[in-house]
Amino acid sequence: MAMGWDFSLMDGESALLSFTLSESVPAGFYLAHHDPVGTLYLSGSLDITATPAPVPEPGTLVLFISGLAGWAGLRRKLSFNY
Repeated sequence: MAMGWDFSLMDGESALLSFTLSESVPAGFYLAHHDPVGTLYLSGSLDITATPAPVPEPGTLVLFISGLAGWAGLRRKLSFNY
């Protein structure tokens, strides 16, 4: 028996391939192997999921807040000169 997959993943996607070998008939597409002892069924599934965007590090937030504070301080200093 053989089962193959042909797919492409985009950036930020991951794939999970699952194969099942059983003695009972699965739903959907499957391959069957018959011999004198019994029948085996092979089925598979493919699940493609997008991974979430990374969360910025706390240092990024500190840098952003310090930039805002510096900008606000500069505006305040310039407004007192008039």
